[in-house]
Amino acid sequence: MADHAGEYVRLLGIDPTAKRRVLETIIQRPDDEAPQSGQRQAAAGQQRQTTTTNGYSGNSYGSSASSYSGNSAATGKLDGETREQVRNLLLQGYRIGAEHADKRRFRTSSWRSCGPIEGKRESEVIANLEACLSEYAGEYVRLLGIDPTAKRRVSETIIQRPE
Repeated sequence: MADHAGEYVRLLGIDPTAKRRVLETIIQRPDDEAPQSGQRQAAAGQQRQTTTTNGYSGNSYGSSASSYSGNSAATGKLDGETREQVRNLLLQGYRIGAEHADKRRFRTSSWRSCGPIEGKRESEVIANLEACLSEYAGEYVRLLGIDPTAKRRVSETIIQRPE
């Protein structure tokens, strides 16, 4: 939490056998003060238990990996790490999707689709993702890896954050 002061930090509980989230709790918000020797972390954990505790997090997928890959909103270009992730997802037979959210919608996990990203060639997908980054500059954008046979998300990565 100290490494990401001034950002949202979410705690996830995952059932490894069912491969789904069973708990999703925001434990730090940008307006919270910096943690002080563990006291703040314990207090934040107690205060934020209201988000989700019944096994349903509002997501329609099983397991996911959520992280941040640092692309600049100003450039609208994907970095090498994100390009590599797109390449790997396509090689595994997954489809690519993208969603965006402004700051208010990000706080409530209310993402909107950037529209369908068609194509199986890496160059087409990258061009569509970069168009999404440019169109929604100043918003959060996340990359989705979608298993078309199981119809579920296999990865989520935030690839753009507002500046």
